[in-house]
Amino acid sequence: MDRSSSDLRSSTRSGQEILQALLPFLLYAALTAWMTSPLSDSPNAMGISDWDQHSFYDGSFFRSLYGFGQPPFWNPWQCSGNVLWQNPQTAVFSPVYLLALMMSMALAMKINVVLYCLVGFLGMHLLLRRVFSIESLPLTTYLSCLVVASGGIAMQLAVGHSTFLPFFGWHS
Repeated sequence: MDRSSSDLRSSTRSGQEILQALLPFLLYAALTAWMTSPLSDSPNAMGISDWDQHSFYDGSFFRSLYGFGQPPFWNPWQCSGNVLWQNPQTAVFSPVYLLALMMSMALAMKINVVLYCLVGFLGMHLLLRRVFSIESLPLTTYLSCLVVASGGIAMQLAVGHSTFLPFFGWHS
């Protein structure tokens, strides 16, 4: 009987360790959901300002790649033809194009924003824990929020500037 109770305690400890390891992810998932909740007000609609412009670039890339089966070097739908691959506002490597196979382009762009915010929170958490050796979860959460949920990033996302999401950490 003594052995089975020790096995029960060890399995309980491993369950607690798993919960402790998942806690930051769950916390950052909740913060991401809260931060990006305005995007879910009308999921298939465009936002304000430049959302339509960036949807046009993503749609042109998507149409060239999947519709015509050719590399998206050229955008024939803009100004009688313009560069597409070389345009810095075109997200060349983005999950949007895979997501757009299953849903509307607007919804794919919004899910892309959510994914990047979650990855940003988790990346900041790992940076603070491993590089700067900060062990306090409240402190790492606070510092992660200073970078990922900063006003500059939120303002850029509100008007549709999602193309440079991977680089937002460098100028926030």
